[in-house]
Amino acid sequence: VLFNALLLGPLGAVGFALSTSLTLALWFGIIAVPFRREMRRRGVGPLLDPGFRGLLVKSALAALVTAAVAGWLVGVPVLAGESFSARIVRLAVVATAGAATYVGLLHLLRLPEAADAIRAVTRRRGAGEPG
Repeated sequence: VLFNALLLGPLGAVGFALSTSLTLALWFGIIAVPFRREMRRRGVGPLLDPGFRGLLVKSALAALVTAAVAGWLVGVPVLAGESFSARIVRLAVVATAGAATYVGLLHLLRLPEAADAIRAVTRRRGAGEPG
């Protein structure tokens, strides 16, 4: 509620999104310490081993760049009188560009999820599959 009160007025909808993100980050910070303590007590090793941390950093970097690209595309001014169908096309372009940017960055950063995503999109149906 505090973040909403501080950010919603000056930033509008962006403030609401930022408020939600900050609240979740704060909540994670609050529960992380007792969670790790409990996992240690139960004999579970560290969840964020060095390999996973690298994956997390690379994924976050790809997400930030993707958000910047999508934000830039969304920021292109809407033409006066632009039809509803034109706005739908604009949304499809932004979503496609965002997805392509994210998967492309995952591929450049050598994350295995990129290959999985590309396979899922390009896979052809087998001869024996119904449909």
